[in-house]
Amino acid sequence: ARGARTVGATPWARERSGRVKLHLRRVDAACGARRHVNLYFLLPLISALACLVFGVLILARDRDATPHRCAAALLLGASWWGICEALWTLAPDPVTALVLLRISAPGWIAAGPVCMHLFLAAEQRSTHPMRKLVPFAYAGAAFFLLVEWTEPFLVSGPWLTEGMARVPWGYAYLAGPGYWLWYTFTVLTSSAGIFAALHDLRGGASPAETQQTPWLGTGIGIPLLIGSTTDGLLPLLGIPLPRLGVASFAVFGALVTWSMHRFGFSLLAPKTFAGQILEAMPE
Repeated sequence: ARGARTVGATPWARERSGRVKLHLRRVDAACGARRHVNLYFLLPLISALACLVFGVLILARDRDATPHRCAAALLLGASWWGICEALWTLAPDPVTALVLLRISAPGWIAAGPVCMHLFLAAEQRSTHPMRKLVPFAYAGAAFFLLVEWTEPFLVSGPWLTEGMARVPWGYAYLAGPGYWLWYTFTVLTSSAGIFAALHDLRGGASPAETQQTPWLGTGIGIPLLIGSTTDGLLPLLGIPLPRLGVASFAVFGALVTWSMHRFGFSLLAPKTFAGQILEAMPE
């Protein structure tokens, strides 16, 4: 099946594939000559532990608030993803690294829909028309997860991840012909929720919410810009660079946790602030 795909490919695709494979063989030979522990694994591992801590803290703040549960889901998923990434960085061969990548998929493949749900779940956006699209977004993520997990058995595959290539910082994944669909889907779903929330905040945010908005905006902007670039766009373009996706989610968790401590409530779930005011009022 792979041979049929190569024969049917365009001359440009065959030439590009040949250049990429030649470059990766050279990198593989250079890396194989050095037999030492790759310390890059510490970055995803430490980031994963940070995501775990921040996710638990955010969930403990108000486990009944849907935005808090979504934020915790993003961070706990990133924690699982980071642990798997640390392991595939130390994998002995590309086959093992690819297996670990597929195991990590639940931690990253639904990041877009969860982010969309996070910012549309607040009570003030209960009637927002885009909320009806959230179940379809989760269905799309489930479809991509199914494709990722069944790729080894697909006759015409792989579609999302073609394989893993050795690089100086461990392994880089090679994007398949359908990878751009998942990347576009993730960027669109996450951006939809973020822009809806920011539009509402500009329209009628309280002074307390206005003070917290820059911190939340920075927290969500780092994964959207940096994480999606190093872990999504650059692999799609065939440019291998160290991945910062898990680290960017750790920064998101740190800023959300700090803002809750600093301002006494979370902009993700403003009803917690209202509850504090009501509790402080005399009967």
